[in-house]
This record gives sequence, C-alpha cells and structure tokens, in this order.
Amino acid sequence: MQVGCSPITRAIGRALDVSGCGAHRYSVWRGFGAPESFVGVAGSIFICFAYFIIQQVSLALGSAGHLSAWLAAWLPNMIFGTTGLVLTARCDEFEY
Repeated sequence: MQVGCSPITRAIGRALDVSGCGAHRYSVWRGFGAPESFVGVAGSIFICFAYFIIQQVSLALGSAGHLSAWLAAWLPNMIFGTTGLVLTARCDEFEY
C-alpha cells in the first residue's frame, strides 16, 4: 500500500481509470497508447464540462417549468452520484 492512498481513494481511482495508488492495473485505456496522466487530466476536464452542461440544461428545464424546482436543482447531483456509485461498484477488489 502506498503512502497517502486510502482505500476509498484507491477504489475511486480504479473506478475512474486514473493513475496512482496502483489503479493502472485496472485501466480500460491500456492498449490504446494513451499516457495515463493525460487521460486522467483530460477525463477530469471532460467530467467538469459534462457536469456544467447538465447543470445548465437542468436549470433551463426548471426555469421553463418542464421540471419541478427541486428536481431541476438535484438532477445533476443525482446523475453524477449514481454514476459514481456504479463506477465504484465496478471495482474488482477493494484493497486495505
């Protein structure tokens, strides 16, 4: 176990296919020739933009009355929270 890597950090790293804490063994990007650090940074930027877009769409739908206010406010968090749980559940093992 590497210093500074908690079990939760390691599981999230494996689920999101980022390097560090031994996550490279589980990466779906192996074989594509992409450096893992670039994939991690690009993936983080993509996730931020995706959240922002979903947040803005949800706000527009809530403002127009197509969604209730509470659903429009919580929809981005529900989508990304569910996605995070699914990705974490995909981990093969949870090392201590």
